[in-house]
Amino acid sequence: MYNSCMVCDTDLGGDKVEKLSALKYLVWVSALSASVITPVIICVFLGYYLKNKFSLGIWVIILFIILGFLTAMLNAVKFFKFVQSQAKNKK
Repeated sequence: MYNSCMVCDTDLGGDKVEKLSALKYLVWVSALSASVITPVIICVFLGYYLKNKFSLGIWVIILFIILGFLTAMLNAVKFFKFVQSQAKNKK
Protein backbone atom coordinates (compact mmCIF):
# COMPACT_ATOMS: atom_id res chain seq x y z
CA MET A 1 0.00 0.00 0.00
CA TYR A 2 1.37 3.39 -0.97
CA ASN A 3 0.89 6.25 1.52
CA SER A 4 2.07 9.83 1.53
CA CYS A 5 2.32 12.43 4.26
CA MET A 6 0.19 15.48 3.54
CA VAL A 7 2.15 17.67 5.94
CA CYS A 8 5.73 16.84 5.08
CA ASP A 9 5.06 15.81 1.42
CA THR A 10 7.05 12.59 1.68
CA ASP A 11 6.27 8.93 1.25
CA LEU A 12 5.46 6.94 4.36
CA GLY A 13 5.60 3.24 4.95
CA GLY A 14 2.71 1.39 6.58
CA ASP A 15 4.45 1.33 9.97
CA LYS A 16 4.84 5.10 10.09
CA VAL A 17 1.20 5.61 9.15
CA GLU A 18 0.15 3.34 12.02
CA LYS A 19 2.33 5.34 14.44
CA LEU A 20 0.80 8.62 13.25
CA SER A 21 -2.66 7.13 13.67
CA ALA A 22 -1.81 6.00 17.21
CA LEU A 23 -0.52 9.47 18.04
CA LYS A 24 -3.74 11.00 16.71
CA TYR A 25 -5.78 8.80 19.05
CA LEU A 26 -3.48 9.65 21.95
CA VAL A 27 -4.06 13.35 21.29
CA TRP A 28 -7.82 12.75 21.17
CA VAL A 29 -7.79 10.95 24.53
CA SER A 30 -5.71 13.73 26.05
CA ALA A 31 -8.09 16.36 24.70
CA LEU A 32 -11.09 14.46 26.06
CA SER A 33 -9.60 14.13 29.53
CA ALA A 34 -8.63 17.80 29.62
CA SER A 35 -12.04 18.95 28.43
CA VAL A 36 -13.77 16.82 31.09
CA ILE A 37 -11.54 17.52 34.09
CA THR A 38 -10.83 21.22 33.58
CA PRO A 39 -14.40 22.57 33.95
CA VAL A 40 -14.92 20.67 37.20
CA ILE A 41 -11.67 21.97 38.71
CA ILE A 42 -12.34 25.55 37.60
CA CYS A 43 -15.89 25.46 38.97
CA VAL A 44 -14.74 24.07 42.33
CA PHE A 45 -12.17 26.85 42.72
CA LEU A 46 -14.66 29.49 41.56
CA GLY A 47 -17.29 28.22 43.99
CA TYR A 48 -14.78 28.17 46.84
CA TYR A 49 -13.67 31.72 45.99
CA LEU A 50 -17.23 33.04 45.86
CA LYS A 51 -18.10 31.26 49.11
CA ASN A 52 -15.22 32.94 50.93
CA LYS A 53 -15.50 36.31 49.19
CA PHE A 54 -19.20 36.85 49.91
CA SER A 55 -19.54 34.68 53.07
CA LEU A 56 -22.00 32.31 51.41
CA GLY A 57 -22.85 28.76 52.44
CA ILE A 58 -21.53 25.46 51.16
CA TRP A 59 -24.40 25.38 48.66
CA VAL A 60 -22.37 27.63 46.34
CA ILE A 61 -19.62 25.06 46.03
CA ILE A 62 -22.16 22.28 45.45
CA LEU A 63 -23.90 24.37 42.79
CA PHE A 64 -20.62 25.05 40.99
CA ILE A 65 -19.61 21.36 41.19
CA ILE A 66 -22.91 20.45 39.50
CA LEU A 67 -22.33 23.13 36.86
CA GLY A 68 -18.82 21.80 36.31
CA PHE A 69 -20.06 18.24 35.80
CA LEU A 70 -22.77 19.40 33.41
CA THR A 71 -20.20 21.33 31.40
CA ALA A 72 -17.89 18.29 31.39
CA MET A 73 -20.71 16.09 30.06
CA LEU A 74 -21.51 18.63 27.37
CA ASN A 75 -17.86 18.71 26.34
CA ALA A 76 -17.76 14.89 26.22
CA VAL A 77 -20.88 14.77 24.02
CA LYS A 78 -19.37 17.35 21.65
CA PHE A 79 -16.13 15.36 21.55
CA PHE A 80 -17.90 12.10 20.70
CA LYS A 81 -19.90 13.83 17.96
CA PHE A 82 -16.60 15.10 16.56
CA VAL A 83 -15.11 11.60 16.62
CA GLN A 84 -18.18 10.21 14.86
CA SER A 85 -17.93 12.85 12.16
CA GLN A 86 -14.25 12.05 11.70
CA ALA A 87 -15.08 8.35 11.38
CA LYS A 88 -17.76 9.08 8.76
CA ASN A 89 -15.37 11.30 6.79
CA LYS A 90 -12.75 8.57 6.81
CA LYS A 91 -15.08 6.09 5.08
